[in-house]
Amino acid sequence: MSRYCTYIVVIFASLVLGQVDLSVYESDGTTPFNDRPIMVGTKLALVVSSDNNDMWSGGLYIDGNDRALGTLSARDYDANTRNYTGSHLEDAGLLAKVTGWKDSSIWGFELFNFYPVDGNSEPNSVQIGNWFIVDYEANEPGNCYVGFYDYAISWDDPNYYIVFTQVQSRDFNNDGQVDFRDYTTLALNWGRTDCADPNWCDKTDLNSDGNINLVDLGGFMDFWLWPAIPGDTNNTEPPDTNEPNEPNEPLVDPNIILRLVDINDNNEITIDVNESITLYLRMTTTEQGHLIAFDTDVIISDTNLGSIDNREYSGSDSNTWNNSTARLLAEPRDDYYDYAGPGYAQTEGIYLSAVNWFSDVNDGNLASFVFTCQGEGDVILTLKDYSALYPKLESIIIHQALPSQQMMMVPSSGLDSQSESLESAIDSASESFDVTEMIDWLEEIWKTDPNISQSISENDWNEFIKSIENSAETY
Repeated sequence: MSRYCTYIVVIFASLVLGQVDLSVYESDGTTPFNDRPIMVGTKLALVVSSDNNDMWSGGLYIDGNDRALGTLSARDYDANTRNYTGSHLEDAGLLAKVTGWKDSSIWGFELFNFYPVDGNSEPNSVQIGNWFIVDYEANEPGNCYVGFYDYAISWDDPNYYIVFTQVQSRDFNNDGQVDFRDYTTLALNWGRTDCADPNWCDKTDLNSDGNINLVDLGGFMDFWLWPAIPGDTNNTEPPDTNEPNEPNEPLVDPNIILRLVDINDNNEITIDVNESITLYLRMTTTEQGHLIAFDTDVIISDTNLGSIDNREYSGSDSNTWNNSTARLLAEPRDDYYDYAGPGYAQTEGIYLSAVNWFSDVNDGNLASFVFTCQGEGDVILTLKDYSALYPKLESIIIHQALPSQQMMMVPSSGLDSQSESLESAIDSASESFDVTEMIDWLEEIWKTDPNISQSISENDWNEFIKSIENSAETY
C-alpha cells in the first residue's frame, strides 16, 4: 500500500528564537497528527504553543485558490467582543484574543496573547504552553497550504506553510468511518467501465478514470478502518457572511427516483384510525439510471401516531420467512440477500435491502410493508438511502382520521402473493451480506490477476482480507 508525505513545512523565514511553534493534531486536539494524506471531510486541530511567556501576535491564513480546498474555523464566537473565546487557551493569558480576518485574497484568524486595554497589556498573565487552537477541515482533493505568521518577523509573508495533501474520501456512505459498508459499495461496482461525473460509480472511482479496478482497490485499502476522530467545534459565527462554504451535500441523481406510495401510486392518502395499509417502495429510472441494489430506511415522522410491522425477514434465514409482513419485490434479484427489519436510523421504522449481482433491477415495486394508523393526525413517512447512489427520494403523507370523519381513500390490499424477500449487501450493519463470498472474491483476485503482486505484498493482502472478516463480525 502506498504512503504519502502529507505534512510538509515550507520555510520562508526562520523563527529567530524558535520559541513559538505550530503543531497539528487530530480533531480532538490531543492526538498528534501522524503525517498521512487526509480524506475530504477530515477535521484537524492546529495548535500554537510556546516555551516562553513573551507577548506575541501572529496568524493562520489560507490564501488564493486554496480557500476552496480547506476551511479554517475558530471556536466560541462572542459577538460583543468580536473574540473567538474558545480558540485562545488558558496559557495565552487573560487578555488573549482571536479575531477573524478576510479580504479579497486571504482568509483566516489573527492571534494575540495580549490585547491592550486602556494601554495595559498585563503580559505577566501569559504562561509557557499551548496558546491557541484553530480547526481545519479538508473540503476538496488537492494540496492545501495553510500559512503561519509571526508578526514580529513579517506582516506580509508567512514564516512557513503547513501543506495538507488531500484525497477523495473512501467513506462512501458518509458515516465517518471507512469500513465494511464502504467496502461493500466498492465490491458492488467492481469491474465497471462506465463511471462518470458527478457520481463516479458511487464515488468508488477514486482516480476518476472511468474504471473500477485494482488502482481503486489499492487506494481504498490505504484508508481501510480509518475512523474519523470525533471533534466538534462551536464556531457559532464566522468573521463575516463570506465564510467559505461547508463541503457540498452529495448531488441527487435525477435518473433514479425512489418513492413511497400506495397500491394506486398515490403519495398522499387518508386512512381511518386503527386501520392498516400496505405501502410500497417504488422505483422509476431513466435510460441513464442504473440500480443493482437498494439499501433504504423508512422513517416515521411521529411514532405515536403510526407503526410499521418491521419484524425481521432474511432471505438467508428460513426461520424468519413466516414472521414478517414485509416483502421484497424487486426483479431480478438474488433473494438470498433479501432483508427487512427494524430501521437503521430509527428502530421503529423499517430497513429494506436487496441486491442483484449481474444486471440492473427493473422499475416498479422494490418492496412492501404494512403501516398501521394509531391516532388522529398527519404522519409523513420519509426515506433515507445508504447506497451512495443518491437517488431522488419522495415521501408519502398519511392523513389519519376517525371513521366518522373520513372514509379511507385506499383500502388495504393485503400482501402481494408473488412477493419474495430481497435486500442488499450495501449495509454492512445488516447480517444479510455473505462475507464468505466476499472473501472468496478477494482471494480469487490474488490468484488470477498477475498485476496485483506488483502493488502489494501477499502478506499485506492477506492482512487486508483478515481485517475484512474481523470488521464484518462486528455488525
